[in-house]
Amino acid sequence: MSLSATRSFDAARTLTFGCMAAIADAVLRVSACDTPSRLSRHYAGTAGGPAAPFGLKLGQEFAAASAVMKYADPALCAARAQVLDYFQQTASALPSDHLIFCWDPSSSGLTLGPGDVTLIRQLCFEMGFPTDAPGQLGAYLVGTDRDLVDTYPELAVFRDVVCLFRIMVAPTSDSSLPDLKRWKPADAALAWTSKPGKGPDDATISVSAFGKTLLGAPGLTGRLFGGITKFLGVGSDAANAPGRASPADPSKQVGETIKREDDLLHVHELPTFGGRLDGADAELLLQFLTAPYLRIPLLLDFFADESRMHALDSDELQQLVDAALFEPGQYQSALSKALPGCIPSDAALPDALSTPAGLLFNELLHAPGVIVGCVRRLLELALQLDPGKCTAPSGKIILYAVRLAVRLTLSPSIALGKIILYAVRLAVRLEEYIDFLLRHHAWVGSAAPGTHAGGAWATWMRGLQHLDPEAEALLVDARAKLHAQLHGRVYGMLDGWRVKALSAGNLNAACCLHAHIAFLYRAASAGGTADSYALDARAALALLSANIFLQHNYEFSAELRDDGGLGGDKKKAASGALGMFGIGGGDKKKKASDRRKRGAGEDEPDETELGIPQLELYALFQRHRNKLAAWLLSNSGPLGADAVLEATIDVLTGSKGLDAALAAQFAPGSKPRVWRYHPAEGSAGRFVPDTEGGKGCAAGAAGAAGAAGAAGAAGAAAGGGAAAPGSLLSTFAEWLRQATAGGVETEINLQLGRYTVKSAHTEMLDPVMSGALDFAAVFGPQDSRHSRLQCAVMGDTVARKSVRLVGLRHDCQLWQPDSRTLLPPSGFSRKLSSLGGSESWVQSLLAPWLASGHLAHLSSSLRLQDGSVGGANVFTVVEHGRHFFTAPVFSSSAAASYAQLPPSSPLHLPAAPGAGPCEHRGRVWMTSGNAAVGYGSGPSILITRNLSSDLGPQSYLPSRLLRGLLPEVLLESYDMWHNADGSITGYPVHGNRTPAARTLIQITLVPTGPPDASGMDGAAARAVVRRFALADVPTPHAAQAAAHSEADAARVAAAARAAAAAAPPSSVDAAVPPMRLLNLLGAPVGSPLARVRDCMARLEPLSHVLVWSKDAADGAAPTVNLIELPRLRLTFRTKGASGKIFSDDCAGLFLSDTRDVLIEKLLEGVPASVVLEDNSGDLHLLVSATAKPWLPPLCGAAAAEDLLGAGGNGNGGRLLLDRHDGAWVEGVGEVRHYLYPVHASRAFVTVPTLAASLGLLLSRFVAGRHADVVRMAPSCVSDTALSSEERQLFELLE
Repeated sequence: MSLSATRSFDAARTLTFGCMAAIADAVLRVSACDTPSRLSRHYAGTAGGPAAPFGLKLGQEFAAASAVMKYADPALCAARAQVLDYFQQTASALPSDHLIFCWDPSSSGLTLGPGDVTLIRQLCFEMGFPTDAPGQLGAYLVGTDRDLVDTYPELAVFRDVVCLFRIMVAPTSDSSLPDLKRWKPADAALAWTSKPGKGPDDATISVSAFGKTLLGAPGLTGRLFGGITKFLGVGSDAANAPGRASPADPSKQVGETIKREDDLLHVHELPTFGGRLDGADAELLLQFLTAPYLRIPLLLDFFADESRMHALDSDELQQLVDAALFEPGQYQSALSKALPGCIPSDAALPDALSTPAGLLFNELLHAPGVIVGCVRRLLELALQLDPGKCTAPSGKIILYAVRLAVRLTLSPSIALGKIILYAVRLAVRLEEYIDFLLRHHAWVGSAAPGTHAGGAWATWMRGLQHLDPEAEALLVDARAKLHAQLHGRVYGMLDGWRVKALSAGNLNAACCLHAHIAFLYRAASAGGTADSYALDARAALALLSANIFLQHNYEFSAELRDDGGLGGDKKKAASGALGMFGIGGGDKKKKASDRRKRGAGEDEPDETELGIPQLELYALFQRHRNKLAAWLLSNSGPLGADAVLEATIDVLTGSKGLDAALAAQFAPGSKPRVWRYHPAEGSAGRFVPDTEGGKGCAAGAAGAAGAAGAAGAAGAAAGGGAAAPGSLLSTFAEWLRQATAGGVETEINLQLGRYTVKSAHTEMLDPVMSGALDFAAVFGPQDSRHSRLQCAVMGDTVARKSVRLVGLRHDCQLWQPDSRTLLPPSGFSRKLSSLGGSESWVQSLLAPWLASGHLAHLSSSLRLQDGSVGGANVFTVVEHGRHFFTAPVFSSSAAASYAQLPPSSPLHLPAAPGAGPCEHRGRVWMTSGNAAVGYGSGPSILITRNLSSDLGPQSYLPSRLLRGLLPEVLLESYDMWHNADGSITGYPVHGNRTPAARTLIQITLVPTGPPDASGMDGAAARAVVRRFALADVPTPHAAQAAAHSEADAARVAAAARAAAAAAPPSSVDAAVPPMRLLNLLGAPVGSPLARVRDCMARLEPLSHVLVWSKDAADGAAPTVNLIELPRLRLTFRTKGASGKIFSDDCAGLFLSDTRDVLIEKLLEGVPASVVLEDNSGDLHLLVSATAKPWLPPLCGAAAAEDLLGAGGNGNGGRLLLDRHDGAWVEGVGEVRHYLYPVHASRAFVTVPTLAASLGLLLSRFVAGRHADVVRMAPSCVSDTALSSEERQLFELLE
């Protein structure tokens, strides 16, 4: 009830409870030799006198239900036939008043049947219990009157087993079944109640479990599976039950009722299965489905054709073929049947086309030639489609054919090799059926009459006893050829695909292929060497490596998670509230209940990923677990278990082929470690190498026992029976942990399918970690379908989970939010109103901003930084890995902040008499961010690494934690890592193609005050930022350029990103002197640096301006040597003794101080501009193309006057510019600036391009200089298509 509902699970579930009911029925009929139970004697009919035996009428319901269930395992199909035979034979001769537990549902509950009344009356009469009270018999049965069930407790147990079987037989889509939920065993306990009727035989009973009433729907028993039996052509009392339709039912495929092939003539539109079959083939296929008894050879022959085999890449057609082959069909209850007199068979002979053991067994027993020939031809055709890798649709057909062939001899699936993989699976499954039939025939021939059955094929079973010698010879030959083909060419092909998938970083395909390689060994046995199916080193390696690889890399989804979703559900919704902490949040629409309704036709949850149902894989590994353990123990040594276990590690930790890994261990001179069982009690299946014998498991177990024994002896001598509190192992938990895992560094656990390193088993990285923004920043975005990183859990507590990434030399820690109350750091606790005297300027500066309402939400968790270029920057405090950092949330001037925040509403500060120069009144400001954001606390990811002893341990600093403190463009170009000495190193981001990719940043923190003793990270420091040139620059991953598709490129890029993160950084070029970054926000008023800042601020916001000095010594007077505007792709540098700042991109031009009335008039309405000059005195106007002019909808004459002013020169000559419109910046071409030569008269400029003309026209228009717009308009013409840059300028004019 906690597993996802699928057709294969329905088959296993109902059959399991059917076997339990049959065994319980048989056991109850056996009388004990010491004290026979009277209930057993009455039930078996041996109580004496005229008493007759009792029985159960369950065969008809189970036969109808199981007829359309998928039994891909021949052992399950055979067990189904045995269960049906048992119930049919035990109930066939019984009268209706001796069939018990045939409860008839009514509107008020379940009513007792005649058999229940008869059995309870017989027991009560013999025991002397009263039976005259109304409803007395029902009370005895359900246990509300405890006399009977206390005397015969086996009655209550038998009642519950039969009831559970009846519940499980119900269709998965039926409302009587419980919802999907992570139920506890206690939830499954049946609770019975009884309501008395008019007489002692009249009682209404009800049963409940899993939080609801079960078997309570009126007429459920009578209606159950009528639709199924109707499809099969069988009469039944269940005429109207809405059973689950079979994929092999033509009515389901067409959507209309189809009983005979003539009905297809009246269908207007036949299904084409996605255009894979034409009308004629579709009609022929559906005609085959109308004859269930003949459909298997017809369908296999239909698809074993070159022109139709390609259609098997359809999941729908694969399900159809599976249903036709592995659904057993109508059950033959009679020991013999009459042959039909006509075709179609007479309705009076409903059992004429039924079989006792299933349709597939029937075909293999009587006419195996067609099936074997078709399967071998299908597999051969599929193998001819081998593209060399599991990335073509043909791969799916091959794997299906292999699966089918294996199931006949014993009796990846997304777009990756779809056809080939399907053919493989089909061949494997059919091989298994053939092997089962042959082994059963051999056992029957050698077993003496009366021999006890051993289960599986070693049992007596109706319908499989008579195998014709000719058919047997054909099946033996087919099994041998299929086995050789599957374990020869197919095995090598799948392993080659697996190696290529691992090399490409495609773990999803590798999981699929590992599963199919293990699937080849479904028929493996523990027989002797003469048995071709006996386990050997190759089989052991394939099964063991696949089991561990899937446990580590595949997220199984059959079982529900705690939140009610399937385990493999990887859909995550990003949460804005947690985005600032680098964690992707869960679905905001999470249901209050953790229950999940059952779907009527759910497919296997992994059917599109592994191609093999998860429960079938579970059964495969569980079936071979004991065989594999026994083989490893009995084949110890360098040519057996030691080589297999060492090869398993090679396969799991690398991309080596299975045969190659085994051959390397078998090679002369190879000395694999000696592996043995862990000696601790209960550690069967746990293998450890002998290299850990001295310090590992044996010493750990002995040492733990010795320490505990010594401590116990000391305690006993002192008069106590327990270890002393100060002893080495003071608790049983510590002793047990030391005895079972102490000192073990390497372990292969066959019980759990785990490979453990340093006492931490490896597993797939938690999606919460791999999906975090910070994780993606270091390793690149992780696609859970293709890239599943492995990790070893180093610690897991309430507040933190720590893991080590396998092979990457990185650790990750997932921290839960800090519950401590944030305290303001020392020096930040004074109130604004307390400032006076020499500090009153602070109030004067902030007063207009506070009055405007933009800073109305300031709280104790916000810090405010003065921006001397005109404005205030507000920071909040965020927590990351138990450390506190500032994060910018608001800037009163978007251009005067190191952080690029989203634009917010403009702020108008009207002029006021007596206003100081710091108040910046009479202007309209372009603000950014939101000051209402308060203290942020949430889950966080802390990533650490230790790449070399020279670098030491480093911790990743997400760029958001340094925003506002360093220019945004610097954080976009470098990944920051915090070193053990307190410094910060910035490495070029992966994939950076800018000049920054050839440099490295080193940030030294110089304390400016005492350390913070509060633990809230409030100490003050200043940063010295230096840039170094790199000697060698990493090149792009070679495989990335060779990717053939966008998906391949994404996977290769992610793999290259992870590999680059694990590689030591490039070395520094000592021949190139470092550069020091100058702080533009801290430039003194009137200083040369302030003049440079004010000039560059016209072109770009300070977040995208970098000013460098060659003075590397701390404390030296700053000189401007280099100015970089990376977004504009402009560079300026100081040249010569004159100190002029020349442009690297505009040859011969330098920043000009020339100003007169004419130049000022040219600059009006073009705020994003600077004046350049050459040595001849000619001037040029350099304008930023990334600044988008904007006229906000301000209200009030004062605002409009301050914005435009007289003659359009308002706002200090500075129109509002939106510099952070990403779409606008992307629309600009490669050259992101305009250069306008100024005429010698300085009255106008020359426009070089149409984009430059439109840009200048737009600036004049927004500035209100309409006369200039009219004069310029005739020059803005073009007879060619507009570029993206020209188009967005023109559209803004509209």
